[in-house]
Amino acid sequence: MSGSGFAAAALERADGPTVVSVPAPRRPAAAALAELRATGSSSVVAWLPPRGARLVGLGSTATLAGSVSSASLRREADALLVSIRVTTHGDLPPISPRLLGGFAFDPRARIEPAWENFGEGRLVLPRWSYGHEGEDAWLSIAVVGPLTAREQGEALSELESLTAGLERLAEAESEPRGRPREEGSVAADVGEGESREEFEGRVEAILEEVEAGRVAKIVAARAAEHALEPSTDPSAVLQALVGRFPGCTGFFFERNGGAFLGATPERLLSLTGREVATEALAGSAPPAETEELLASAKDRLEHGLVSDEIIARLQPLCDDVRLEEIRPLELPNIVHLRTPIRALASGGTSLLDLVAALHPTPAVGGVPREAAVRWIDENEPVGRGWYTGPFGWLDASGDGEFVVALRSGLIREGRALLYAGAGLVNGSDPEDEWEETEAKMRALRDALSVTVASRGGIPA
Repeated sequence: MSGSGFAAAALERADGPTVVSVPAPRRPAAAALAELRATGSSSVVAWLPPRGARLVGLGSTATLAGSVSSASLRREADALLVSIRVTTHGDLPPISPRLLGGFAFDPRARIEPAWENFGEGRLVLPRWSYGHEGEDAWLSIAVVGPLTAREQGEALSELESLTAGLERLAEAESEPRGRPREEGSVAADVGEGESREEFEGRVEAILEEVEAGRVAKIVAARAAEHALEPSTDPSAVLQALVGRFPGCTGFFFERNGGAFLGATPERLLSLTGREVATEALAGSAPPAETEELLASAKDRLEHGLVSDEIIARLQPLCDDVRLEEIRPLELPNIVHLRTPIRALASGGTSLLDLVAALHPTPAVGGVPREAAVRWIDENEPVGRGWYTGPFGWLDASGDGEFVVALRSGLIREGRALLYAGAGLVNGSDPEDEWEETEAKMRALRDALSVTVASRGGIPA
């Protein structure tokens, strides 16, 4: 049976929450994001990992709002997912519906006006989802039946339109690799933000807290605001990012004109059955200084604080927690220390339970957690919003994955708010920490430059 015929029959039978999946043209998901986003939906979400299913979602059949620590949100998510009737075309493997979205770094912190449409956090069941994994590609529609004849017709018309849009895209096995403009050029003006002197002064204040023994580590984040050309397309910015950083996970969440996006190297955790995978990612250096990083006592100290805290938070919820070997994670613009951590979730422990327990890790907050987060809330000049918060997905089986929203920014109303941070421990140097944040922020600045150079189009 054709995809449209299968969808028509399934939608006619829909009774309650239903997700119907049919084969679709296989196209790179980042390029598909730009094509499908052009439909004008006010709600768009994307998940673009280096391995596994890549997903783009349009519209919202259900949206759950709340913080990651909210027990009621976790119950709502579980109840919604188990209520969905799943119908998948026979030419596809089983397609499990997913909730996708993200959460704020700290739901108790003030909400900046730019973040007011995002709130504490949101998980979305998109009306339409496009995904591909391996050789398979699909379009899924989520509805709440029964549907009227008119609603069925509208859904089938949308399916035809989305399929045609995907057909128009060129076939490719990988995303285009964006190239930054020449050294010294930027996407737009230098913008507004904390000066180097102000940031280094804040670093000095944190180091005083460390020296006094009130904290062992605090992560200092800063934001820089840039004006954008009117033609800047947030989906093209994301495509440039994932093209340049193919080993990172791209993410995108657009709501009512504001788009939060990034390409992060850090997984918060994944859960497959009972198998938990997470990592400690802390300690940074320029790409040419990998050996120096591995030998650095300051960076080893910072890394050890992160790994020890993650283990302590996992142990009440997991069995058989174990560390793997520390190794460098080399990216085009920076190198980090990384230690994979594995565990088995105890009975009754859900993915969101684990996310709530781990977030914020010392890699983005500090040690001890409460004291560090309180200092951040009281002293950082710009609220983080969803920067450094969890972003990811979960499905009805309980499986899912969340990353830490790093190398990211918010694009809204002709402005880009870019974020970067650095972990401060005993031995940190204010000048070095500024340079570290500059290196991290440059990833998104370069992506903005690519899209400006291509006049808002998809970079070649």
